[in-house]
Amino acid sequence: MGKFTEMFKKRKAVVAFIDLDEKNKIIASSGDLEGKYQDVIAYDPQK
Repeated sequence: MGKFTEMFKKRKAVVAFIDLDEKNKIIASSGDLEGKYQDVIAYDPQK
């Protein structure tokens, strides 16, 4: 696959909230989020 077709594949991201005072302990995680290249991935930490 060329670079052009790679742009249209879905990408995965994870939002992690970490506590730096507690040696990078993970407080909360979004789990896997998906979106296309350069699209905004909607995520609401209140949900």
